[in-house]
Order: sequence, then C-alpha cells, then structure tokens
Amino acid sequence: MVSTPVLISALLISIIVGILIGYFVRRSIAEAKITSAEHAAQQIIEDGKREAEAARKEALLEAKDERHRLRTEAENEIRERRTELQKQENRLVQKEEVLDRKSEALDKKRRNNGSEGGFSNQKGTTN
Repeated sequence: MVSTPVLISALLISIIVGILIGYFVRRSIAEAKITSAEHAAQQIIEDGKREAEAARKEALLEAKDERHRLRTEAENEIRERRTELQKQENRLVQKEEVLDRKSEALDKKRRNNGSEGGFSNQKGTTN
C-alpha cells in the first residue's frame, strides 16, 4: 500500500495541476471570447460604414433627381411664361394695328369733311 504522506502529496499535486489546467483553459476560453467579440465589433463597424456610405449615395442620388425635377419644372414654367408673353404681345400688336386703321380712317374722314367746305353735318359720332 501507498503511504499516507505520498497519497496526500499526490493529491495536493493533482489539485495544483488541476487548478493550473483550469486556469489556463479558462484563460484560453476568455481570450477566444474576447477575440470573437473584437471581430464581431469590427464587423459591426464595417457594416455600419457600408450602410452609411450606401445611405449617403442614396441621398445624393435623390438630391440629384430632385434638382433635375426642379430644373425641368422651372424650364417648363419659363417656356409657358414666354408663350403667354408672346400671345400677349401678338394681341397688343393686333390691337395696335386696329387702332392704327381706325386712326387712319378717322384722319381720312376728317380730311374729306374738311375739303367739303368745313361744315360738319354730324349728329353724333361713335368710336
């Protein structure tokens, strides 16, 4: 049989070895968890950067589309205003021509009345 002091010594050595093995296994597991968490954190940061860049590009594209829409809208409005101004100008030119013709007719009538002796036999004139 094995003596008690040898058995106690073996038991103590086994406990110490077990504690040391447990410590190193726990340390190894903790380091693996830390490395895994760091990797996951880095992946989250990279995903966030990619999403932010995609959102920035999307916002830029939407801004360009809005700018194009507003420019087209403004160009159409300008075109409509020019068309309306052209129509108004045409109407004014026509009115001016009508007034010129009426003025010429009135001048002609006055000249004809003036050459007939200077007397006017008008009971009322209408324009």
